[in-house]
Amino acid sequence: MNHSRKIKVPLSKSFKNSFPHIKTAILFLPKTKISDLNPKVMEKQPFNEAGLEHVLQSLYELPDADLTEASYAFRNQPKLWIVGHFTLEPAQLEFLERMTPAATSFLGHQGGFAMEHRLPVTLIKKQETVALTKGDKEQDKLFKPTSNFAVQTDSMGQDVVSGDLKLEVTYLHMDQDKQPNA
Repeated sequence: MNHSRKIKVPLSKSFKNSFPHIKTAILFLPKTKISDLNPKVMEKQPFNEAGLEHVLQSLYELPDADLTEASYAFRNQPKLWIVGHFTLEPAQLEFLERMTPAATSFLGHQGGFAMEHRLPVTLIKKQETVALTKGDKEQDKLFKPTSNFAVQTDSMGQDVVSGDLKLEVTYLHMDQDKQPNA
């Protein structure tokens, strides 16, 4: 009786460059899906503080093996995972699509680590007024994930993991009194 399922995993550009002879990666995962274990996880939530808290609470109730599977999915495809778990406004989806590979990779690794170890993740939304000088490109939003993770291990092989991840979204508004001359 086969107790696993296989999924094809997209290869990163750096992996392809390092191992050009490998064309496909396949992961063997348990046949049980997260949605079978905890249907609340698959209910999409709005991407706001309450929605993030609901998704994390549902995930953190999972058994360790299933939470590890979810964290790996987030690490490997954070954009896809976010779209699968949150209802996004058109502007949020557009911002996510434009997120750079560096930001996506950082979010994937940091978020996956926080998730796997059931660490706090908070969404902080701020409003800020900025003055643009001539030649500045107008920005409407900044996204800044920051973490302070620490891992302590002992000679018995026991780990203590601590820290948190903050997802800071700053909405920028141009100061009307300080607009650059066109």
